[in-house]
Amino acid sequence: MYKSHSERSEESSQNSNSGNFALLLIIFITFICDFASLRLCEFLSYAKPQRKFPSLRALRENFLHAKFAKIQSIFFLSIILTCILCININEARCQPRIRGFADTIGYATKDWQMNEFMNLIKKEEPEAGYAPAKLIISPHDDNAYVKGMYNQLLSQITARKIIFIGVCHKAKQFGLENKLIFDDFTHWSAPFGSIPVSDWRNKILAEIPESMYQINDSAQALEHSVEGILSILQYFNRNIEFVSILVPYSTLDRMKEMAGYLAKAITKIARDENAEWGRDFAIVISNDAVHYGDEGWGGKNFAQYGTDTSGYKLALEHEHAIINSCLTGNISIDKIENFVNSTVKESDFREYKWTWCGRYSVPLGLLTSYYLQDAMSVKLSGSLLNYSTSIEGKPLDLSRIGMGTTAPANLHHWVGYAAVVWR
Repeated sequence: MYKSHSERSEESSQNSNSGNFALLLIIFITFICDFASLRLCEFLSYAKPQRKFPSLRALRENFLHAKFAKIQSIFFLSIILTCILCININEARCQPRIRGFADTIGYATKDWQMNEFMNLIKKEEPEAGYAPAKLIISPHDDNAYVKGMYNQLLSQITARKIIFIGVCHKAKQFGLENKLIFDDFTHWSAPFGSIPVSDWRNKILAEIPESMYQINDSAQALEHSVEGILSILQYFNRNIEFVSILVPYSTLDRMKEMAGYLAKAITKIARDENAEWGRDFAIVISNDAVHYGDEGWGGKNFAQYGTDTSGYKLALEHEHAIINSCLTGNISIDKIENFVNSTVKESDFREYKWTWCGRYSVPLGLLTSYYLQDAMSVKLSGSLLNYSTSIEGKPLDLSRIGMGTTAPANLHHWVGYAAVVWR
């Protein structure tokens, strides 16, 4: 049975404190026994036979004084141990719970690595003159493959609070579906120091039904689709805070239901805090586009159009057809349904039709934003900022800064990247 991080921490704390409680119990029992023997000796010392043996009575009085001193020592020791125990419990509850890195190869994990990477890609300058992005779809592949698109896209986010809608790659491993997956960490590791999880997480959880979500630190700790983007956003703003929400296998109807509750929660929190979408908070949908080829995909063949250059060209046309029909212009239920029908098999919602790993994160994020824009009287308009693949141009050579790639890139194994922005 799954136990969340907080449950495991509490269990560990309980186990470590059980010894302290046992010791307290032993001291208490000793105290009671000593006190009982004290009363018994006190009674015997005043019994009539003692008048005939004054020396025995004096001996027993000395014993009583020694016994009383021992009881006092035990009593004060109990008080001191109890205070220490309470302090330890409070310290354990206040201790930060920091999530480590899942990927230490494809992403920068140290400040100097991030600075060097960003210096290499700064030549691809972001577009200027636009309002801050309210919603984006961002790739999450290795820095060496996505390259300057990260700078071009993520610099569009200026809000301090980020709500991530991430992929749940380990959904099958953990048996997750039809729920939003949250974590219970207080901070996440990042190149410029750990990033705090926003208090919006608990506020969101307070507003949505328990049947709609699961707190699963294990799934969040193994997931890479949020941390890479988060680290680059920290490069632009050292004061960011965030909420990570992963979306496992989910039916369209269930995603509509979950997105409705999520949008209501965000709307309430934003109104309570006078937070403006785009200025104070933004939504980031994590997604790598098509995973294409006939090698390195766990024995599966995802090369629908073949693995030569003409197949590559046809696959790109397929990609742009999905993007142009579903992910640009205004957000609508029809477009979202079209996206799901384009990427998920109708016969089994767990199976790919076209291999976007964000086949659940994208519709959940768009549905949430669709409901949110109505509640906040905002009209979003989306545009494709850029599209690329892992075999378009050479990957960056980051070996000299201790980074690399986590998968091959060739006509038999490549990944697409769509950078989409809504304002």
